Amino acid sequence: MRDKVKAGINLSNYGKTEFPYNEKMVRLIANLYQPTNLLERLDYTDDLISAKALYEAYPNMSPLLASNDCFWTYLTHVDLFQYIQARWPKVLRGEADKNYIESHWFQGGNFFQQTSLSSLWWSVYCTIDEARGYNRKYEITDFFFSNITYREFVGTTLFRHKEAIIGIMEFLMEHPDIANSYAKWRIRFIMKYFNQLGAVKVLSYFKRDFFKAELEKKKDTLLNRTQEFEIENE
Repeated sequence: MRDKVKAGINLSNYGKTEFPYNEKMVRLIANLYQPTNLLERLDYTDDLISAKALYEAYPNMSPLLASNDCFWTYLTHVDLFQYIQARWPKVLRGEADKNYIESHWFQGGNFFQQTSLSSLWWSVYCTIDEARGYNRKYEITDFFFSNITYREFVGTTLFRHKEAIIGIMEFLMEHPDIANSYAKWRIRFIMKYFNQLGAVKVLSYFKRDFFKAELEKKKDTLLNRTQEFEIENE
């Protein structure tokens, strides 16, 4: 299917009411059940609402399965096809080229993407904090979706470590003077800093407090980061 898209074959299928696919090529997944009314619970105008609904539909999905391209490709072409059309409507207007379709209906060369279904699920998985209690478990998730800049973490190796993301987001929540209009440059500094630190420490061993403490040491440096060239020259 992806090869056909890359070749520009049958792109008009993505503008149809239902995507034509071979049902004989679909297989059941053990211990994973199809949720009811998921499509109705998604909101193409609000990624946060959709992310929560998607996660709650598959709360016990293993990270291994969540890394499976075939699973997400099935959802984008079958169960949630109308949602993807509404979220990325150029296909409905006949304006979508092959790159547009590949970007939104398939996973990218880098598994994580800001705009894919998988990234919505992973964004909740990596930020939900059950330890805060039922009424507060989505606090970090809400903050994570409050600024598109924070979602630049999606696609990084660091994003695969839940404790790192929670620690970084907690630090930013506690320091609104840092999480302001210069957040774009500061987030890039944080990513670069931990990438470099990862060369000498196995970051996956550390809990959220470690990441918060590291950023506390860099608070003054972060406040001074207001330009891209300052990050590049670090």
